[in-house]
Amino acid sequence: MKRQIKTTNFGDLMREQVEFTIVEVGADPERLSWDSNLLLAELRELDFDDIGRPTEGPAPARTRAGDVTAVASIVAIVSSPAVMQAATEVVKSWVTRREHGVVRMKSGDDEIEISVASTEEKRRLLAEFLARFRASNHGKT
Repeated sequence: MKRQIKTTNFGDLMREQVEFTIVEVGADPERLSWDSNLLLAELRELDFDDIGRPTEGPAPARTRAGDVTAVASIVAIVSSPAVMQAATEVVKSWVTRREHGVVRMKSGDDEIEISVASTEEKRRLLAEFLARFRASNHGKT
């Protein structure tokens, strides 16, 4: 069963579940596990309400059984748009240093992929993703 923490509204404080999924075609699962541990360590430096690995469950969305695509996932609970902004910066930096692969960030129905290529379109999409997250938290920072 997948680690699932429901979105909860405590007055003005929204707690959102955010999934970070590392996807790499043809990756060595052991190396991917090592790399994802490094990303998890960096993300743990941020002020998430909770962060960790999902428990075993079905394959992440947009992957197929038997695919040569390797995935590693991290699940976090965040109630601050500032933490979400910092998390995107950590992910962008991590992907750039790694020089390959993709990290999918998903919050509710919103999802964005961060890869090494940093085009203007991706910056715009990331800004829109973060704006929707802020809106769901009533503009809190």
